[in-house]
Amino acid sequence: MEKSTLKLIGAKIRQIRKEKGITQEQLAERANTTNSYIAGVERGTRNVTIGSLEKIADALGVNVFEFFEYGQFAQTQDQEYVYKINEMLLTRDASDQRKAFAILKEVFRDK
Repeated sequence: MEKSTLKLIGAKIRQIRKEKGITQEQLAERANTTNSYIAGVERGTRNVTIGSLEKIADALGVNVFEFFEYGQFAQTQDQEYVYKINEMLLTRDASDQRKAFAILKEVFRDK
């Protein structure tokens, strides 16, 4: 997988884990892996296999395809910057995402 894809998948896993109130340690235990592996997956530095994604999805109680729902923007070249913005935001916490939204909202408000 490309590094940007790994980062997006990792960010999506982190997002789902946090939404469910699960720590990395708890997720690792549920997925029968190590905390360092989960941390690497979430950072996008581990080349995760489909089998590992399935274990993580089961541990989170979601369908493995949810990890790829960010990808609609990756399908078309004419939306390159939308894809890049999406990738950037997925690696940030909710507070940073709100700040970025407020900035974009201000930049593009009707005049």
